[in-house]
Amino acid sequence: YAAIDPIWEIWNEPNLAQYWNAPPDVGVYTKLLIATAQALRAAGATDVWTGGTSGVDLNWIYNLHIRGAFSAANGCAVHSYKPPGFARTEYLQAVLLVPSGVLVHTTETCVPSSSDQADFFNQMWNLHRELNLRTMVWCELRDGGAGSTPPFNEAYGLVAANYATKDVYTAAKNAIAAQ
Repeated sequence: YAAIDPIWEIWNEPNLAQYWNAPPDVGVYTKLLIATAQALRAAGATDVWTGGTSGVDLNWIYNLHIRGAFSAANGCAVHSYKPPGFARTEYLQAVLLVPSGVLVHTTETCVPSSSDQADFFNQMWNLHRELNLRTMVWCELRDGGAGSTPPFNEAYGLVAANYATKDVYTAAKNAIAAQ
């Protein structure tokens, strides 16, 4: 993979028991992260990010920092589903918690279609531009693509299950075009 230089995000929501398959343990996770990052870098990787936390988990990020995780990882991934107005303070604090040179990246964000997805997208996009957060990944391309049971089968996508575009798709397309 070194030839294509992918970004490596180590784990998904390691601060949740359901993805860790045990009570979350930032110390154990940090050891796993450092060992994995070292192996990846030895194989030529350049971008290794922490696993995206469920929410902007400031306590988890602080504990990663004091345990030396960012000596191995050059990115701090988070998943935010809060309305951008409420998430702003958490993002500001996260940026201050990570060492200089380590960037905060949103590797998952969205809300279901039952809310105003396009408005949420635009607000989150603007927040990322305001705070110079370079990465914002919408959690799902197509409605219901993450699984067959709630909440994974909800309408989180940029497009409907039949691939018809939704207002959020247009909002994303327009935001990217305006850069």
